[in-house]
Amino acid sequence: ESFQYVGRMKTATTRLGTVLAAALLLGACGIKKEIHQKALTRISTLETVMADLDPAAVPLPHVTGLWKLFSRAQKLSAAGELSLADQVRRADEWRRSGYHSAEEWMARQKGTSVGDARGRLEASKHLEALPDTAAALRAGLVSPEQAVIVADAAIANPAAEADLLRQAGRDSHSGLRREA
Repeated sequence: ESFQYVGRMKTATTRLGTVLAAALLLGACGIKKEIHQKALTRISTLETVMADLDPAAVPLPHVTGLWKLFSRAQKLSAAGELSLADQVRRADEWRRSGYHSAEEWMARQKGTSVGDARGRLEASKHLEALPDTAAALRAGLVSPEQAVIVADAAIANPAAEADLLRQAGRDSHSGLRREA
């Protein structure tokens, strides 16, 4: 049974790797007409992987690698959300849906606080003026949380952006926050 599970997980890991590669490719190639369909297909694949996942049956030598893949997928997904947040505000779906603000709509969709959504929306607005931070975010080199810290500081002091991005790659979250 363990052998069968390893086989299923190798298939799932390959699917997850495809999801990650697609996310990287989509970030690198910019907006295309069919991007929504590609993203939907990749999310559907990830949903299939999750339906097949039985954590207790994953052999211990494979757990860490699989966890890293899921962590990377989550980081890239959150990067997509952060990158699109200001465009979501501009699209006005939140208003048509009866919400008072884009932040309220985003918080409801994600199950987070309005304050968290507000911070991410502000950072998303700043990404346009911070192309290095935006590129690092899309490539998965910084987490969305790190990008928010860098963006907040770099808007106030644009000369600090490169140093903060380097620090994000080598320091803890709290260390980056202190430096910013």
